[in-house]
Amino acid sequence: MKKLLRFIPALALAAALLTVTALACSPDDNNPEHHENVIQTDEKKPTCLQGGYYELKCTVCGWSRVFSIGDIVPHEFGPWEIVKEPTCTKAGEKRAYCSTCNKWYPELVPATGHSWYKYYTKEPTCTTAGEYYTYCRNCPASQGRSTEPATGHFWVVWKQVFATCTTPGYTEFVCDDCGADGGTTTTPAKGHSFGAWFTTTQATCTEEGIQKRECATCGATESRAIPKTGHKFGAWFTTTQATCMEEGMQKRECATCGATESRGIPKTEHAWNEGTIVLAPTTEQEGVKEWVCTACGMVRTRPIPKLTSGGTTSAPAASPTAATITTSTIPTSTAMICSTIRGARSFIICFLENISYVPLSLIVPANTQP
Repeated sequence: MKKLLRFIPALALAAALLTVTALACSPDDNNPEHHENVIQTDEKKPTCLQGGYYELKCTVCGWSRVFSIGDIVPHEFGPWEIVKEPTCTKAGEKRAYCSTCNKWYPELVPATGHSWYKYYTKEPTCTTAGEYYTYCRNCPASQGRSTEPATGHFWVVWKQVFATCTTPGYTEFVCDDCGADGGTTTTPAKGHSFGAWFTTTQATCTEEGIQKRECATCGATESRAIPKTGHKFGAWFTTTQATCMEEGMQKRECATCGATESRGIPKTEHAWNEGTIVLAPTTEQEGVKEWVCTACGMVRTRPIPKLTSGGTTSAPAASPTAATITTSTIPTSTAMICSTIRGARSFIICFLENISYVPLSLIVPANTQP
C-alpha cells in the first residue's frame, strides 16, 4: 500500500504534461513545427502530366498538408508525324509521341494560305502600264486580270566629270531599263584654294621682287610683284676738291647695293694778288699791269693808259674781270718776262717783230675772273 501511494504524484505529473501537449497541437495550425509528431505519408516526383508533391501528417491532432516540389516538366516528344496535310484554306494535323508519359499528342497545322504569282500578258515598261493574271501555285484559285502601273525610269549615272578649280563639272544620266536620256546636271568650277604668299625673288634697290602662292588642289600658281626698295643713300662725301680752274666732285653710296651717285662742286673764285706793273706807261705807249692767281698761277693783264703831257695817266688800269685778248708792242726785254709767266690755261704768246720791240698777245678764258 505504501509503494502504491509513492507512484501517485508521478502519474499526476505525466497526466498534466499530456494535457498541455494535447492542447498545443491543433489541426488548424499549418506550421509543421507546432505539431507534436509529424510524419511524411506520400511523395510524387514531377512529370509531364502533373507537378511533384509530398504530404505531412500529425499523428497527435490529425493535421495534414500537401507541399509542391516542382512544376510539370515538358513532354519528351519524338519526331512529328503529319496525319493530315494542310491546304491553302484548311488546317492540317500532326502528332508526336511522348516517351515520358507514353502518349500520342495531336496538334493542328495552320492553313498555308495562297501562294500567289503573276502571269503577265503584257509586261509594264518605264512609260506604259502592264497586264497580268494572278494564280495560286498550290490550288486552282485565281484573282483574275489586273493591271500594273508603268514602272517609271530608273536613272543611273552614265558619265560624270568632276569640277576642277577652273572648269565646271557635269553628270549625264540614263535610264537603266530602257536607255532613255535623263539629261545633264552641271556643277560650277570650285575656284582655286590658294595658300599664303611666299617670296621667290627678293626686291632690290633697282628691280622688283616676285611673290607666289600655290593652289592646294591643282598646284596652279599666281604671282605678284614686290615694289623696288629704292636706294638708301648715305651722306655726300667729297672725292675731288673744287679749284678755281676745275669743278670738284661729290659722291654718296647706297648702303644696300653699293651703287654710287655723283654731283659736281662749282669752281672756286680765283685768288688774285694785288697786281704788278710789268710795263710802265709812257706818253708814247700804254703800260701793262699783271695779276697772278695765288691758287692756280693764272696770269691776267690790263693795259695802263698812256701818260698825258702832265705826266699822269688818263685812267688807272682796270682790274681783270672779263676775258680779254690784249695785243701790244713792248720792248724786247719784256719777252723774257713772258717766258716765265705760270698758268695752266692762261698763256702769253710773244711774236718777234723787230729788235727793239715785241708784239704781245694775251689770251684769257672768259669764264675765269679774279
